[in-house]
Amino acid sequence: MSYFNYVNPAVQNLFPRVTAKGKKLVIAEMCRCKHGRESHAGESSLAAGHGACQVADCNCNQYSWASNVERSNVVAQKAGR
Repeated sequence: MSYFNYVNPAVQNLFPRVTAKGKKLVIAEMCRCKHGRESHAGESSLAAGHGACQVADCNCNQYSWASNVERSNVVAQKAGR
């Protein structure tokens, strides 16, 4: 799932996931540059999505977490996750 043209395949397997308290379903993580983690380079399991942003005209050199994109866990339970 991506909102952008570039999708880092190493990041796709990280989502969706349930928050520690189990109340929200995290479907993506956003960088300070306003692009998703899946839009950032980095192929290894430890560096997945932590490199430079791959969106055209973005000057972000390294992913820096800003927020989660969340959905209610009720949606996840209905989907069988």
